[in-house]
Amino acid sequence: MYLFKHPKELRANRDIAGRLINEWSRPIFGQSSNFNSVNREDRQQRDMQTLKNRRRSSDGKDDEEQKALRPGDPGWIYRARVPRPSNKDYVVRPESNVDMEVNVSRGSSKKKRTRYELQKQKMDNKKKASKSLSAVKISIEGRNMAL
Repeated sequence: MYLFKHPKELRANRDIAGRLINEWSRPIFGQSSNFNSVNREDRQQRDMQTLKNRRRSSDGKDDEEQKALRPGDPGWIYRARVPRPSNKDYVVRPESNVDMEVNVSRGSSKKKRTRYELQKQKMDNKKKASKSLSAVKISIEGRNMAL
């Protein structure tokens, strides 16, 4: 927990520590890390609850933004501003348009070739390439003839 909260710790180490804390604390608090098993109503309820919590926490930030100096105010200096993250919560989830029956049938129709079959095909291609030689110059005297 100390590494996760320490301000001078590297971002990668903090991420790893956060994942470890999350992984170990979920069974203690009785939370599941498998979100596939969560039904739609529970998911929507959790989304709305987090939305309300974020709105409460972001109410204090609005005062800071209103107090900020604007162009024309005394003391205002033209400088680049640091972009701020959006406060919008996207809780409307799109409907899935994937047809599982079609995807399953596509994958099963294609037969995977074994390593043996691939090697055999390579050898056959090499044989065909070596047989298809260009025209040979024939000498009347019989030079360069294979005996």
